[in-house]
Amino acid sequence: MSKIHWVLRSILFAIIVHVQSLSFADDPKVLTRPADDEVTTKPELGKEEDKSAPANASKVDLFGNQAALDKIKERSDDSVAVRKIYAMIDEFISLKQRAGLLTDQKNSQMEHLREKQKEYQGLETEYATKLGELANIVQRMDRLAPALNLGRNNPQFQEYSRLKIARDGLQATLKQFPQRKQNLPREINSGQNELRKTQQQLIAISKHGYGLIEGWSSVLSVLEYHPRRDAEQIRDRCELKLVEYPNVVPIRTILGFAHLHLNQPDAAVDAFRGSIEDARHDPDFGGMIQERCQLGLIWGYLDLGELEKAGGMIAQRKKATSRDYELIVCEGRLLRQKGQSRKAREAYRRAQRIDKAHPAAYRMAAEILIDENDENTTTIVTLAKMACERDDEGDFRNYLTLAAAYDQSGEIDERDKAIRRAFDVADDASRSVVEERVETLLAAPSSCSVSSP
Repeated sequence: MSKIHWVLRSILFAIIVHVQSLSFADDPKVLTRPADDEVTTKPELGKEEDKSAPANASKVDLFGNQAALDKIKERSDDSVAVRKIYAMIDEFISLKQRAGLLTDQKNSQMEHLREKQKEYQGLETEYATKLGELANIVQRMDRLAPALNLGRNNPQFQEYSRLKIARDGLQATLKQFPQRKQNLPREINSGQNELRKTQQQLIAISKHGYGLIEGWSSVLSVLEYHPRRDAEQIRDRCELKLVEYPNVVPIRTILGFAHLHLNQPDAAVDAFRGSIEDARHDPDFGGMIQERCQLGLIWGYLDLGELEKAGGMIAQRKKATSRDYELIVCEGRLLRQKGQSRKAREAYRRAQRIDKAHPAAYRMAAEILIDENDENTTTIVTLAKMACERDDEGDFRNYLTLAAAYDQSGEIDERDKAIRRAFDVADDASRSVVEERVETLLAAPSSCSVSSP
């Protein structure tokens, strides 16, 4: 009989283990990360994937969520920038969801830890209180001891019996105190370790978010050009996702930049203001996104001609950092719009010293000299050429500025080469913009700037 009983117990145990393994595998709340040996080299954030790389070169994009990127890559009609933005939005949503689960877990751990610490801190007091209660019960029992001879139906006998039960319970509780005093520090230490692990996971999520912002800053920049079709797609995707995920602050920030590229500064300013306000209450992405929002908001104010607001924000941000490339370029544009061309050129020179590899400050400095019909055409051409030499993304605006520079210097063959190069680097969605600006340049009776949008 005992052998049969043992066999049945073994079968029951196996069934329970199997069911538990299935429930954990299917539970969406179980948080897992890819094993170290599953992670392969991923292309640098912000860079287009190397087509010559092996098929599994980007095996894991975000805790194993490769299916999302595969779906994005299938949309071959979307530009690289649009696919990057879509991937960025999806990653931020995934990060926010995971951060939410971890935050709930952290709060639960903190509450449990506080209870254990409070219990340990009050252990001596609790012990003394229980000991006093026991002494009081023993005294009352001593006074009622004569009632033991009066029979079970006597009220004093019944009271004595109740006190005896209470005494036995207190004695059992007091016996547990030494073990509790030994176990509680271990439980507190274990709880602290678990809390640290959760906090480290939240920090890792925050760092991943910073990596997205840093690695894909080109798609969250006022200095990069995006065709109208791309900007419209990005705007529509952001608006759609915000309905479903209104608490993912970076989506509203991306929406603001889409509005800027669509020449919708009013809508951009509203989006950036909303992002900045939401970021104040966002423990996950708030800090990382405010800087980008502020730069976008400055550019929106400049588009609207609200120079006082833009200047105030620039001055405020310069107190925190004086070596922010985009901020100094914004300052250069502000000074140019104020008609202070010399100071604007000085600002662009400061920006060039901060980041010698970015083309925008060179191009925008050249555009000032072109607009002023400056006679130093050698300097204008040099600045425009330096912008083109630093152009890794194929921004047609740099080559149009170079064409305008050559036009002003009278080098018509070089001008035409620059125009052809502008058409070469422009994608299909941008060709109409290039055609319009080339027509403006060629139709002008005298030198004409092909200024940045």
